[in-house]
Amino acid sequence: MTNKEAVKALIGFDIPDSVLEARAELAGINLNSTYDPTKSKVIARFSANLLFYVAQQPQSIREIDWAITNYSLKDLLALRSAILQEAGISDSIGKPTIKARVWG
Repeated sequence: MTNKEAVKALIGFDIPDSVLEARAELAGINLNSTYDPTKSKVIARFSANLLFYVAQQPQSIREIDWAITNYSLKDLLALRSAILQEAGISDSIGKPTIKARVWG
């Protein structure tokens, strides 16, 4: 199995190859390399970041151009969180931290 196949298996739906390849290049991941289970966290983190990228796109692009119609923004972010949790990676999205500021 390649890294590309591993990513597609994790996210569960098709993202256009051009988007997948561009995001992988930015992340420094070779999608054509053989998937290495010892580096599963790298693929999980990339998949989660890819889902975050997809969630940020306008609904019209997700639904019309990419044919991702079965997932709402909430669903995409929940899937992202599940992937990170399964890999044992902390997810800070949706968990705001309030820090006190001291003005002096």
